[in-house]
Amino acid sequence: IPTILLITGRAILLNLPVADEIYFNAGIIFFFSFFMLTDPKTSPMMADKLITFGIIAAIGSFLCMLFYPPATLLGGLLLANLITPYLNILSLNKIKAKAQSTNVSATHI
Repeated sequence: IPTILLITGRAILLNLPVADEIYFNAGIIFFFSFFMLTDPKTSPMMADKLITFGIIAAIGSFLCMLFYPPATLLGGLLLANLITPYLNILSLNKIKAKAQSTNVSATHI
């Protein structure tokens, strides 16, 4: 459903026939959503950061759709991939803090 909403919104903003947009873009968007966006090497390590990654990719795609339509999906993916190392650092810091708190509580017993 979000894919259809994205295509419909794009058609309305660009003043194009909605049925034609769905027909021509559905395959591209499904390939992007299931293969390119979820690539393990370019997506964050932790599940909670995947939600942030998806939101950033969606916002980036929307902004690219408004300002440079030929790069709609790839622009959002590029933006999300640029932020992925930062999200991974946040995840590692969270894991380290949790491990340190576990070690501290184990030494006090």
